[in-house]
Amino acid sequence: MTLPAPVPSPSGAPHGPAARPLRCLLCADADALPDAAGGADLLIRGIPRDPAALAALRAGPGAPRLYLRLDPRAPDLAGLALAPDGVLLTGIGGGLDIGRLASRLAVGEAEMGLPDGATRILAGLGSARALLGAADLAGASPRLAGLVWDAEALARDFAPAPLPAPVARHARATVVLAAAAARLPALAPPCPDPARAGAAAQAARRAGFAGMMARDAGEATAIAAVFGGAPERGAGRRR
Repeated sequence: MTLPAPVPSPSGAPHGPAARPLRCLLCADADALPDAAGGADLLIRGIPRDPAALAALRAGPGAPRLYLRLDPRAPDLAGLALAPDGVLLTGIGGGLDIGRLASRLAVGEAEMGLPDGATRILAGLGSARALLGAADLAGASPRLAGLVWDAEALARDFAPAPLPAPVARHARATVVLAAAAARLPALAPPCPDPARAGAAAQAARRAGFAGMMARDAGEATAIAAVFGGAPERGAGRRR
């Protein structure tokens, strides 16, 4: 597939990790972007039909960094045309998946004329297999910039039976420990009840998470307020 020419960053900022830590990811569909990010970085699914709306959202000081959510069944890197700061890959089985994606990103960056290593990786960690091999993630790739606790993936491994609460607590702690071992931030999943986003963020911070995902700008604002003063664990390692 021939990729289109990359869209330059509106701010002209480099596409590596920015100075500010990763605290909140606002999830949105590429063609249903929010008017504002509420102090969060942006995670989109798909490629927008109207890139101008995304460019406007990324313009100016304090603009959100852009991450693309990849389909774990067939990761499509055409979105590198947007010059994203990073990608999120869910459903990983271990460090080998991260290494394979890093190799593909290097090729895609070369084809798109982007700096080598500019695109970071967030890893969605949740399956039983991935959790059991979480220690391998520390050296998987210099591109690795954070871990995201994917509770739904573990629930699918136990389906149709419900996920036992002690197993869920142990798995969540494993994600936090794996992130600490790799000196990376760990992000908690979105709160099922938007009205309790602030309280859920407080609980996630007490559990060791460095940030959390949000579904709208209101949630993102509440989450950013909770994690705004949290100490930074790391922002990925440069190549």
